[in-house]
Amino acid sequence: MRLHLTAPATATKAARVTALGFAATLSLLIHSCAGQESVVVVEHHLAPRPPFSSVSFPPGSAALSLEARDTVRDIATHLKAPKLADQSIVIAGYTDAVGDPRYNERLARERAQAVARELVFNGIRRDRIAVVAHGETDPVAPNVNPDGSDNPEGRALNRRVEIRLQDEESIASAASSEP
Repeated sequence: MRLHLTAPATATKAARVTALGFAATLSLLIHSCAGQESVVVVEHHLAPRPPFSSVSFPPGSAALSLEARDTVRDIATHLKAPKLADQSIVIAGYTDAVGDPRYNERLARERAQAVARELVFNGIRRDRIAVVAHGETDPVAPNVNPDGSDNPEGRALNRRVEIRLQDEESIASAASSEP
C-alpha cells in the first residue's frame, strides 16, 4: 500500500487509510530538510472493522445537508439489495471533542437518529436499525495537534455517523433506541 500526502515543508497531517479490512487513522509529522523528506507517525488508531459507510456533519449540528441526504439515499439503495435486505444495521454517532461530553453524547445520538430517520424515509425497515451514541469517544483523527494547537481537519473527520452491518446477536447487544 502506498500513501501520498502533499503538505508544506513542515506540517502535521491526518490521514485515514483502509486496507485488508482494517481502518487506520494516522497523525503524521512531515518534515523536509535539504531535499530529504521524513515522515513520522505521531499517533495512530487502528480499527478492525471499517464502517459500511460514513456521513459527516458540521460543528454543533445534527442536520443532514443535501449532500448527506444523497449519500444516505445511496446507502439505502445498497442496503435494500437482496443479499443485504435482512441484515441488521447499527448507526453510530460521534462528535469532535469540543464542548461538554454530555452535550456531545446527546448530539451524537441526534446525528445517528437523523441518519436512521433518513434511511427509514428511503425504504429501510425501522426494525433493522439500532442507534448508538459514542459522543467524543473513539475519534478517527486527533482533535488537537501534537503541539496542543487545534486540528480542524481532525475534528471534521470525528464529526460523523458510521453505518455498520451487524448480525442479529451483535445488534441485540448494542445500546439502541428508536430513530
